[in-house]
Amino acid sequence: MNKGFILACCCLAGYGAFAQTLPLDAQAQDYALVVDRFKGLTSLTTAYHTCLDRLHELSEFSAVTERDAVAGGQGLKAPYGFTDLLFIMERGSPAASLAEATVRAASGDLAGARAAWLPILRGEINGAYLGNPQEAISIPAMDVTIFPAVDPTQYSFKLIGEQPLFTWGKIAAGVRSAEAGLRAARLAQAKTEHENTIRLQASYEALCYIVEAEAAVAVQKSAGERLATLAEQNLESGFLTSSEFLSVRIKVKEIEIGLAALVERRERLLSELGAMTGLRDLRLEQIDLAAPIAGLPNQSGDRAADTIIKSSYDLALADAMVDLKSEMHRLAHVQARSLPDIGLSVELSYAGSRFPFLENNWSDAGDYQLIIGLGASGRLLGDAVKAGALARAKAELDQAMAQRDDAERRIRSFIRESYLAIDLAKTRIEYALLKQESWLASLAQQETTLSLGGGSETEYLTLLIETLGGLADAYGTLANYRSTLLSLEAAAGDMADR
Repeated sequence: MNKGFILACCCLAGYGAFAQTLPLDAQAQDYALVVDRFKGLTSLTTAYHTCLDRLHELSEFSAVTERDAVAGGQGLKAPYGFTDLLFIMERGSPAASLAEATVRAASGDLAGARAAWLPILRGEINGAYLGNPQEAISIPAMDVTIFPAVDPTQYSFKLIGEQPLFTWGKIAAGVRSAEAGLRAARLAQAKTEHENTIRLQASYEALCYIVEAEAAVAVQKSAGERLATLAEQNLESGFLTSSEFLSVRIKVKEIEIGLAALVERRERLLSELGAMTGLRDLRLEQIDLAAPIAGLPNQSGDRAADTIIKSSYDLALADAMVDLKSEMHRLAHVQARSLPDIGLSVELSYAGSRFPFLENNWSDAGDYQLIIGLGASGRLLGDAVKAGALARAKAELDQAMAQRDDAERRIRSFIRESYLAIDLAKTRIEYALLKQESWLASLAQQETTLSLGGGSETEYLTLLIETLGGLADAYGTLANYRSTLLSLEAAAGDMADR
């Protein structure tokens, strides 16, 4: 609070003609209402409702409403609660659709890798017709003799089957690589769904706290407007200078800026919720807001690190990538050795002038044959390209292992920092509650003085503005506290339950 504003308030306090002109009951009741609301949301002893609790609620909700909901959740009616929004998001999320498509692609890769064990069956069909040659241009003209023993039609049919017998583990390594890729894709899909749920919950809760803070700032704005009215009257009466009056106006404008910032943040959150759920032009009245209590973490910081490490999607995905790169390295190692693959080949063929099974005497000439062969195929002098691929695969494996170790270190550091932030925010919330109790007692004392014909309305309004400003800041602290809890929930995942 600047010195000009304090001086103006002191001058206003000395002017008693306007001190009793406005009933203060309405503003006092509004303030008491928002303070009680804040107290109800700062219960730090209530168990924190985890994201899993939200999912359990969703499963119960789906069992009841899925019969009535059309595709995409469009059968739901506003106002939408959190479970409604989660229901709609899960049925229309582009990120979830992309993750599902990635899983399908990985499943296709696995099916292709396993198909390498199966025999390959190929067929060839050829037909030819030799027409009579044209008469040669010669002078004098000469006859061309056609050998009657040559049939002008020729047919060729081949049915070839190939079966790999021994590939030095190349096919098995390819299958294991595809299986590791599928596991990684499924983990990425589960991670996406989990993070989308946390993001939706974070935006929803932030919107709840923004609306609560707006209520406090709206009361603060009302008090500021009344204070500005008193200042204008004092200016006209000569009790304030223009500079002091402008200080009051600036303070009121700062309150308006704070309220406008809350409105902008609220609309931004509504836009985010609309983007996540696919609900266009989502408005505040379409949301059923239920601000959550502050709560506490599920466990102490000492135990949280080991628990989160075991259940983290990020680490599980990093482990899956290490497995994938390890299998790809094994495959590249075998391929770089240029060992010959051994396989069985069976060929059944026919070549002759008559169409088999349709023309008579097609088998008399014995123009069909069956060939069974066992062969090997490979490079004699090695493969420089495969050797380069082996070096790359080894580097990628080392990179994946380093990233996994780095991810674990970062998660442990994040957990420690988060619990420090939680302790700090908890202390600040407790401090805000004590400050509100102190301000509330001071306001009650001033109300009593005013009711007895003493005191000053401007002093009361000044204290009320300061009190409501502190309350709005406390909502910001509460929102940061909940955001940190949700960040821990996002890091934890739910791999322990899988």
